[in-house]
Amino acid sequence: MTQLITCIWYDHIAEEAANFYASLLPDCRITGINRFIFIAVEKEAPYGVCCYELDQQAIDLGNSIIDEQLRTYIECQELNSWPCYPSTTQTLSLPAWAARQSE
Repeated sequence: MTQLITCIWYDHIAEEAANFYASLLPDCRITGINRFIFIAVEKEAPYGVCCYELDQQAIDLGNSIIDEQLRTYIECQELNSWPCYPSTTQTLSLPAWAARQSE
């Protein structure tokens, strides 16, 4: 079997990124991997580099999140219904720090 080495871009939520990119390949799923490493490179000189490795708990969580999101997408597609916002007026409150600032 050919070893797949990828270079991916994702700003946040590493466990979801790992599972998202794996979901793009037919019959691909992250199960029993040895390592999943993200490489971060600074945007400005001196362009420092750091490697981050996902632990198994993060990979498992990413799998469950992606699975749920895919189920929701399939359901929306089947029902041709794409709910994203409530149909009623929502109440917004100031965050605690803003309320304290106004005192």
